[in-house]
Amino acid sequence: MANHWRHAAKIVAAVALKSADDVDISVVIEQHINEPGQSSVKSALLTDYDRIQETVENIIQKQLQQEERSGLSPRFAFSDVAPSVLIRLKDSSFDAAVDEMNTAIEELNWRAFEHFSRHVLRNNGDAVPCLERNKGRRH
Repeated sequence: MANHWRHAAKIVAAVALKSADDVDISVVIEQHINEPGQSSVKSALLTDYDRIQETVENIIQKQLQQEERSGLSPRFAFSDVAPSVLIRLKDSSFDAAVDEMNTAIEELNWRAFEHFSRHVLRNNGDAVPCLERNKGRRH
């Protein structure tokens, strides 16, 4: 239980990075601490609150730097005014394209979805080994 704060920080960072909106890290930490099932470690988490927040900020900063090194536009930036707040960076053209793709995929019937999935896997190089593995097998 010595690293309970580190585990909590990883969970909080993951939750924050999945958000579609601006995120106040301190609010996410408080929500995590107050979740059901945390009562046994709640006092320890409260004691390590500052350590958790610092670790969360470091994890997120590393993730944002990794995205930049990979040539991706980071989805968040830390606020200049409130350092524990992540500001969601909007890329309206990208967000619109993602929404359009999600809508199109949701509207496919199951057979069309199977063809689409196979096409995606083939383009990623994964479908051929899968098909070769199944050669000669009866379905």
